Amino acid sequence: MRTSGHNAIGSRRTAQGAARWVALVAGVACAYFLTARLGLGLALVRGQVTPLWPPTGIALASLLIFGRSMWPGILLGSFAVNILLGPSTPAVIGIAIGATAAPLLAATVLAKSGFDPALRRLRDVNALVLLGAFGGMLVSATVGSALLLMTGAVSSSEFWLTWSVWWTGDAMGVLVVTPVFLAFRAFWRHPALTIASAKRVEAAALIVGTVVLSLGVARGVVPLPLVFFPTLIWSAWRFGLVVVAPSTLIVSIGTTAAAAAGLPPFAGLTVFTQMLVLQVINGSMALSALLLAVAAAERRQALDAATQARSELELRVRDRTAALASTVTRLERSESLLSEAQRVGHVGSWERDLTSGVIVWSDEMFRLYGLPPGTTITYTKFLDHVHPDDRAAVTASNERALRDHQPVEMDHRIIWPDGTVHWLHRRGRIVLDEHGEAVKMVGIAQDVTAGKIAEETLSRSQQRTRILLDAVTDAIVGVDLSGRIQLVNDRTQELFGHLEHDLLGRPVETLIPERFRADHERYRRDYQENPEVRTMGAGLELHGLRADGSEFPAEVALRPLKIAHNNKEQTLIVAAIRDITDRRRAEIANRELQEARDRRRQALEINDNVVQGLTASIYALDCDDHARAARTLRSTLGTARQMMRDLLTENREIKPGDLVRAAPASLPPIRQPRDSLVPTADGKRGGARLAIADDSPDVRLALRALLETLSGVEIVGEAADGAEAVRLAENTQPDAMLLDLAMPVMDGLEALPLVRSASPATKIIVMTGYGREHIAKQALNLGAAAFVEKGGSSQSFASIITSLLTGVVSSSSGFTDDDEVGDATRPIGRAGDHQAELIAIIVHELRNPITALGSITHLLMERHDQLPSATVRELLTSMTRSLRQIDRLLRTFTDLGTMGAGNLELLLEPTDIGDLVYAVLSEHSELTKHHPVHVDLAAAVSAGIDPFRIRQVISNLLSNAVKFSEPGSPITIRVATALDGVEIAVTDKGTGIPADKRDRLFGKFERLGSTVSGVGIGLHISREIARAHGGDIILADSGPEGSTFVLKLPDLLAIE
Repeated sequence: MRTSGHNAIGSRRTAQGAARWVALVAGVACAYFLTARLGLGLALVRGQVTPLWPPTGIALASLLIFGRSMWPGILLGSFAVNILLGPSTPAVIGIAIGATAAPLLAATVLAKSGFDPALRRLRDVNALVLLGAFGGMLVSATVGSALLLMTGAVSSSEFWLTWSVWWTGDAMGVLVVTPVFLAFRAFWRHPALTIASAKRVEAAALIVGTVVLSLGVARGVVPLPLVFFPTLIWSAWRFGLVVVAPSTLIVSIGTTAAAAAGLPPFAGLTVFTQMLVLQVINGSMALSALLLAVAAAERRQALDAATQARSELELRVRDRTAALASTVTRLERSESLLSEAQRVGHVGSWERDLTSGVIVWSDEMFRLYGLPPGTTITYTKFLDHVHPDDRAAVTASNERALRDHQPVEMDHRIIWPDGTVHWLHRRGRIVLDEHGEAVKMVGIAQDVTAGKIAEETLSRSQQRTRILLDAVTDAIVGVDLSGRIQLVNDRTQELFGHLEHDLLGRPVETLIPERFRADHERYRRDYQENPEVRTMGAGLELHGLRADGSEFPAEVALRPLKIAHNNKEQTLIVAAIRDITDRRRAEIANRELQEARDRRRQALEINDNVVQGLTASIYALDCDDHARAARTLRSTLGTARQMMRDLLTENREIKPGDLVRAAPASLPPIRQPRDSLVPTADGKRGGARLAIADDSPDVRLALRALLETLSGVEIVGEAADGAEAVRLAENTQPDAMLLDLAMPVMDGLEALPLVRSASPATKIIVMTGYGREHIAKQALNLGAAAFVEKGGSSQSFASIITSLLTGVVSSSSGFTDDDEVGDATRPIGRAGDHQAELIAIIVHELRNPITALGSITHLLMERHDQLPSATVRELLTSMTRSLRQIDRLLRTFTDLGTMGAGNLELLLEPTDIGDLVYAVLSEHSELTKHHPVHVDLAAAVSAGIDPFRIRQVISNLLSNAVKFSEPGSPITIRVATALDGVEIAVTDKGTGIPADKRDRLFGKFERLGSTVSGVGIGLHISREIARAHGGDIILADSGPEGSTFVLKLPDLLAIE
């Protein structure tokens, strides 16, 4: 969401920038066109070559202000102007390109030269004149004049006149128009350039006077344009570019208008002479005004800088003078306070002259040594007062300081004359002369005896506290108010697996699983607002996180403590953490034991009160004593109901589903004649159309064989998964469908309502090999007509089918809509979800062949005399396949245990890999009958392998390729030699393996969310076999077009 939000903002900004650019380009084009029309009114040659061309000034100003991306506006404006003038469209395009290239080149050169558009320096004015006006406009004048000459618009004799007028007109446009826009841009960006209120009237008067004089010159009233110089000079000197730039433009327009009209002083002159006189007047006024304005600005800046520097210098002098006076005062006071400070702080100063050996102590220094002030001190006497155990260290530190000219600092003991021991903290430094020689050693000393005693006391206290903390059986963690760990004991390190130095300073959430950290931070802040003692077991139950990533349940007791730290009071939250894993296990074991006792008691009560009553009823029925049997059954039923009421109320620990019956009550079947099934309207028996949906081909075979023994039954189709069952029902509209629940792609519970929707008249008989009451209620609620357990008596099964299709619903091994079904769903804790799912997978894989064996056995025992010999052979073949499947599953789990113990043995022998592959394909011909298999074997390849184990690996890879690809898609097996051994590659055309699941591909019991049957250990065992050979199995490729698994055997085992 965040990425899409940023993309949306970026798109809006891009759209806004594009709109702004389009608006600016359009504005430049319009300004160019309008000012061009104004300039053409002053044209001297062919109506389109004028001595003052304002658009060039606008073009260069737009490029300097808005950037060189404005060139399309210049091109459009020039084209729009010249297309109205001719001489031809190609010439107009060329003139427009030249008019665009000239200011674009000028802007580029100015940018490279370091030009400042604010025109603050003389060099910027010179650059604008030389590079922008005179140099840049050579391009437009040359291109335009040449095009006019080539098109015949001007003659060769008029070329240089045209070129000169064009060039000077463009140049004058830059000189008089561009500074106006640059000046107003600088005025807009720098408010400091605003004209003071007192000068605004003066500036306005100058501009108005300039306008009046310009009108006078344009009308011939004022014959001498030089009258403008005083106003321009005054404007430049007083106000700078902001006033003189528009004044210069006004003056140039007036003089150019006079020249175009042939008024004095231009009357009677030739065109060339008019142009020359005009450009001299306009150029001299523009250059003078610009240069004078910039020079005046630089002068003002220099004066302002000098004034500011003088003010700053005066301020610094005053500050330094005041600081010096304050320093002298403080020095005098410090000298008077030094002695008192030394006395109060027990700090003495000392000085040792290295040349004379004289030692000078302050009065406090004598008091620190217990000596009267004035006592003569030498270096030898000083050492005599040092504690003998510290004397060598003191001497060595002094010698090191003298040798290295480095400061010295240390704590040592001294002995007073009365024999008492005191601690001093001594610091000293070396004083050097101008030649770098040590001449003096000075320093201070402070009595730290009290601090040393306190440190020793604190150290002993901390040692005792640490011993007590480490003796506690619970983990102790101290946390400051920021949530950082400040204290741990040994038990904490043992419990969490972290060392003490790894925990100190880290957030306490380090010890908590990731999923609880956000909540814990909130709980911790709430607790800090109202800290109180919380005993063990009270409040929330937490989970701890060990260093290895494992978790454990914990109880926590909290206590806030006030402690002193760095002379400040600090709150520390101390937590006692107890691992309750063993206690939880004991609680679970006790609960399970109690539940087992309850079940045993309930079983005994059922036996005594129900089973015995039912047995007595059966005996009574056998004796034809129906009255006594009825009385006994009614008594037994009343007892059973009372037991259920007692069980549901007497024990609050019994959970929903604990008392669900293991099997429902059943009634004897109502047998139907085999030669009749469904009555028709005329009283005759008609046929019934049935469909079978089961993922086990052996079960489908047994069901088909059973149903074919019933007269009038027609099997209209079979389906191997739920989705196929829905399509079968829609296409065939059967009278009834036998629907298995556990199937790939779509299970029976999903398919059931879809089948009813596709074929409303179809009666659905749900089959499963799992517990009956667990599934029956859901199936019947979804619209099933009956519910049957697979593997029961074939006679009972046939009776159910017959009863259902004749409208008499009664069965000995199935449920119908009218049966009482209990909810057998039993909640499983989260910790057991994976285990329960694994057990269900294994049970399902074993249940299919076992169910098939049971169904076929019942069928052969009860109806072998009615089955054709070919069907019997097919049933026996199916039994053989089921037995092989059970054997293969048992070998798989046996191999898994053997590999886990590291005891997998190999019997290596030279083996032809191609023959081995063909043998596997022959063995699995039934498995691959819906997939064309291509073997790519360029030459004979042999290797020293265990053929039985490698056959197992190839079989697993082939089975996976069949499972995970659509029927009809090809499978390729490639056998080849490689640089490092032998490779066997199996490629399918399935949907591929998602990238986020490939790292778990070879794990134990990893089915990766597949709906295809399987335990999920085949690839794991195959890789272990390959690695036992010294090779490996890899997923070489996987995508929407299929997957390729490669079995690699090394050179060590390869046989040439």
